[in-house]
Amino acid sequence: MGFSSSAVKVSLDLHPDGFPHPQGYTRRGSAHPLQSPPPPSPKLLTSLCSRFAVADTVYRALRTERRDQAVMISGESGAGKTEATKRLLQFYAETCPAPERGGAVRDRLLQSNPVLEAFGNARTLRNDNSSRFGKYMDVQFDFKGAPVGGHILSYLLEKSRVVHQNHGERNFHVFYQLLEGGEEETLRRLGLERNPQSYLYLVKGQCAKVSSINDKNDWKVVRKALTVIDFTEDEVEDLLSIVASVLHLGNLHFAANEESNAQVTTENQLKYLTRLLGVEGSTLREALTHRKIIAKGEELLSPLNLEQAAYARDALAKAVYSRTFTWLVAKINRSLASKDAESPSWRSTTVLGLLDIYGFEVFQHNSFEQFCINYCNEKLQQLFIELTLKSEQEEYEAEGIAWEPVQYFNNKIICDLVEEKFKGIISILDEECLRPGEATDLTFLEKLEDTVKHHPHFLTHKLADQRTRKSLGRGEFRLLHYAGEVTYSVTGFLDKNNDLLFRNLKETMCSSENPIMSQCFDRSELSDKKRPETVATQFKMSLLQLVEILKSKEPAYVRCIKPNDAKQPGRFDEVLIRHQVKYLGLMENLRVRRAGFAYRRKYEAFLQRYKSLCPETWPTWAGRPQDGVAVLIRHLGYKPEEYKMGRTKIFIRFPKTLFATEDALEVRRQSLATKIQAAWRGFHWRQKFLRVKRSAICIQSWWRGTLGRRKAAKRKWAAQTIRRLIRGFILRHEPRCPQNAFFLDHVRTSFLLNLRRQLPRNILDPSWPTPPPALREVCGPSLLTREPPTPSAEGLDNHVTRGASGREGKGPGAGLRGTTREWRGGPGRGGVASACRLPGRGGGARLPGCPDLACAPRPRSSCGSSAGRTWCGSTAGASAPSGSSRYGRGDPGDQPGAAGNVPARRTFTWIYHVTSSGSQLRFRLMHEAEAGEDSLWPVGFIGHTSSPDWEGLPRARC
Repeated sequence: MGFSSSAVKVSLDLHPDGFPHPQGYTRRGSAHPLQSPPPPSPKLLTSLCSRFAVADTVYRALRTERRDQAVMISGESGAGKTEATKRLLQFYAETCPAPERGGAVRDRLLQSNPVLEAFGNARTLRNDNSSRFGKYMDVQFDFKGAPVGGHILSYLLEKSRVVHQNHGERNFHVFYQLLEGGEEETLRRLGLERNPQSYLYLVKGQCAKVSSINDKNDWKVVRKALTVIDFTEDEVEDLLSIVASVLHLGNLHFAANEESNAQVTTENQLKYLTRLLGVEGSTLREALTHRKIIAKGEELLSPLNLEQAAYARDALAKAVYSRTFTWLVAKINRSLASKDAESPSWRSTTVLGLLDIYGFEVFQHNSFEQFCINYCNEKLQQLFIELTLKSEQEEYEAEGIAWEPVQYFNNKIICDLVEEKFKGIISILDEECLRPGEATDLTFLEKLEDTVKHHPHFLTHKLADQRTRKSLGRGEFRLLHYAGEVTYSVTGFLDKNNDLLFRNLKETMCSSENPIMSQCFDRSELSDKKRPETVATQFKMSLLQLVEILKSKEPAYVRCIKPNDAKQPGRFDEVLIRHQVKYLGLMENLRVRRAGFAYRRKYEAFLQRYKSLCPETWPTWAGRPQDGVAVLIRHLGYKPEEYKMGRTKIFIRFPKTLFATEDALEVRRQSLATKIQAAWRGFHWRQKFLRVKRSAICIQSWWRGTLGRRKAAKRKWAAQTIRRLIRGFILRHEPRCPQNAFFLDHVRTSFLLNLRRQLPRNILDPSWPTPPPALREVCGPSLLTREPPTPSAEGLDNHVTRGASGREGKGPGAGLRGTTREWRGGPGRGGVASACRLPGRGGGARLPGCPDLACAPRPRSSCGSSAGRTWCGSTAGASAPSGSSRYGRGDPGDQPGAAGNVPARRTFTWIYHVTSSGSQLRFRLMHEAEAGEDSLWPVGFIGHTSSPDWEGLPRARC
């Protein structure tokens, strides 16, 4: 929402009750800055709302328009600029979203204020917490609106306050805070006493104690803030050593010797200085009492008199403190710097600037510092006029808008008087400081009178009329500023502008062992032959840079009005308030704002922002931007008196028109967001569906391939099986060979499975199934010998113990003699072996139950024949019947009738294995391996019976 760069936001910050605190507006309380402030009174809320409204508007413009913003807080000294800056920072800290890395940056931004106030603020006649330096703070926000970093620029610290204060004023706060709140051990190590009256630099203003300032509590806040902004304990100790050294420098006294040369008389203070600053005592003593001069390449030491030694001492104190303050600001900037400068989000950061600079000052005695401060306020007032009064009216004329000019005072004439090249006061002052010969403050004043005597805003005792001369001294000049007349004393102008520090003092400080001092005094200064720029020139260049920074941002103003000069609550000085409103140009600004337009924007930017409100311009407009804006405002229903169309911009007069447009845009954004979300969700889920579909197709194709391969393998196996069965069926009458082995095994397996399903009820039943021709065979009489049955409680599948002469075998069945009976059979050799072959078959045919595994020949086994039927059998420990022969090794491929030695056969043994378990007998067809294994392997279960009568077993039939 917000305003364009030429429409400036202005807040008039006037407290209804004068000041928010009973002791005065600038009272420095003891509350921690991070803690929530006490609940404001209803009157105070009126003053706070104006500041917060500007802060909120600036922040919203920062977020929505992605443009850098700047809030310039101005007003007289004591009007509340520093307090307003702190309130704005607290507002942003509370309302902005927290950064991802926590609130460290936010805390450091807040905690930088009490540290800078302690070292850069002091009590003056108009303000108990007056900023004696200018501060511009940049706060960096990421794309989410969270603070991620910051940077501080400081301008012209009033370092002369270190060595001199006017009556009723104090030195910088840090000196009193250290003495009042420092620990006893710390003060003893620094060589300090708690009484401020003991130090020359703290008593010149005769105001060491102030009832409205609690230095002890403020020191606790500062001490904690130093920790928050990443100060180590060593850095704090070094910093406090420098602060204490400044106090000891003030107590360093000199006395003149016989030759009127200065000598140090306070040796105790010198010892403290050498220890705190980390320099050698003799070197420091010589640097304070002598001046090194380089003439024609030769170094000469010139002794100093008492006045020169005091000047050297004060110059060193000012240089040490001011450079330490510069180092302190740099240290805070390193702490505030964003840690994600390399991340992509850093490129999308926006900056919000806060300017808290010293206000316009008019004291009874005004010197060089007040001249620089008031010149700074003149430049800021000129910027305000350019951005609000001058540029806005010029813009109306350039855009062809009917406009009646508003008259206002342009202070450019005063700025030119001060800063004009070769003719301005600063140029004349620098020329007088640099010219050879004896230059004094009075010669500078005389040159001013000769150069700018005709300027209407410049006046001296010589140029004034008889009546005015009574109020002007001979060493003073008067400038008519935008805020009123100010009389300046030229005393000290040249010395303060030169800001000279003797070379030997620089060399001494460059050799300091204090880490902070070694950074503040660089040795490169010693080799630099170029004369440094004067203080006034440096300040002028820094102000020009500040103006450029502010012009690059969209400005907003907070004007602080001081209600009275007595620092009392509930008191309004109408004359003082009218004077401030007048010289600040607020009335002229109000006239311009009332007659002008609240909002102006280029056609392209306006159309780009609000084109979604009109169907004809959304989503794109193909014609001229001006025509698109005309179509858009007709659709929005703008009345003719609410806007004007310029040459390149549209001007909206009333804020309510803009607010209504913004409200319509917010509603439209919600609907657009809903559409975008719906489109995105549709796209997202469609992509997910396509991924799932591709995955399903992939799985399906793989599974179909797997099923196809399995089906092909199954068909191949079936074809091979059918082929083997057919080939075996054709060769079923041939001797066993690889071509018919599968078929014969199939016939055998089928018979055995059928036998298992159709097994007779007991072994006494003579009705056994008829075997196929390939397996038909009749065994001889039973060779079972009776042994006392000792049924075992072990399992039914225990292996039998067997061997010649009743030896025990190996395996889980060992030791179970008497529980197992078996019939064995196997092919023999020669004619005897033919008795063991199947009837009607060729020699070498296998007996039923024998697999392809070979069985080792057993000497205990025997074969024979009876009544034309073949039998085979064996029992453990039983002898073969008479007339039987031991069977030899043979091969299934032997032909019948073969005699003599033939190739070795693979022998086998088939066994009917009978086991007892309780009252049942189980029969199992088993075979033995050939490789000498003494174990039985089950081939198939045949049947069982409940008869335990071993005598009644019939002759087994295969």
